[in-house]
Order: sequence, then structure tokens, then C-alpha cells
Amino acid sequence: MRSITALARRFRLDVNTGTEGAPVWVQVGNVYDLELKKKATIQKSQDYDDGGAEGNQKTGYSWALNFAVRRAVSVAGAYDVGQEAIRVKDKELGAANMAQVRWYDRTTGEEGVSGWGCVEWSDDKGKSDDLASASITLTGNGPLTDIASPL
Repeated sequence: MRSITALARRFRLDVNTGTEGAPVWVQVGNVYDLELKKKATIQKSQDYDDGGAEGNQKTGYSWALNFAVRRAVSVAGAYDVGQEAIRVKDKELGAANMAQVRWYDRTTGEEGVSGWGCVEWSDDKGKSDDLASASITLTGNGPLTDIASPL
């Protein structure tokens, strides 16, 4: 059987608007670009027993979730609840700047990740006939955790 390439839009992004102990997951609407970037911390581990070959060992990693959203307004004049839960944290410092998010494959349920990150929100500039959008980076604070799809 011939395979079909998966679509990038299969992922859904949620933000926790509750607490870590009692999470309330809200979908972040109108996401149109989502990219997880991870960078390994590699330390040299060469010793005299390596016969002159370089040795390396992964000792840690950092991560960032970059995504973009369309800033649609409801008929009632409100922005997306999930987007707003993240946006309001941008101006805060310390723990108040942190957002817990999860993203997962809504089609197969096989890929799911959760983590905490520092929020950076930037409204994208545009011409008068552009759609309003924003670019968001969540810089990881702690590990990424694999999760089962909640769907």
C-alpha cells in the first residue's frame, strides 16, 4: 500500500488556564505555523582509552516552541481565549510569564508533548490589507514530557 505524507496541520496546541495540579486545557485557535526546536548540549568525553577517537556525550538540551496565530475576533468582539491566555503573560516576569502548553497529533494520537515555557509575544506588522497575526516563542523551562493524545 502506498503511504501518504502527513499534513503539518495535524497538530493541535492547548494552553493550561488552570493550575498545574488542576489543569484546564484550552485550545489555542487559529495556529498556522508550529515548530519545535531542540538543541542538544554535547560535552566532550574523550579519554586515554578512546584510542585517539573523539568522544562526545549528550548532557542536556534546550527547547523552544515557535508558532504563529491569526488574530481573529469573534462576532462579540473577543480574541481567541487560548491566544489571550498566552498573550497576557508576555508582559509579566518570573513565574507569571510561564505558560504550560501541550501539542499533539489530532489525527493519529501518536505524538504528544507537554512543557512549560517563558512567553514572548510579538504582534506582526502588516499592510492595510494584511490579516492580523502574531508570532509567539515559548522558551522551555524544564523538560519536555511525552503525553498521550487527549482526544
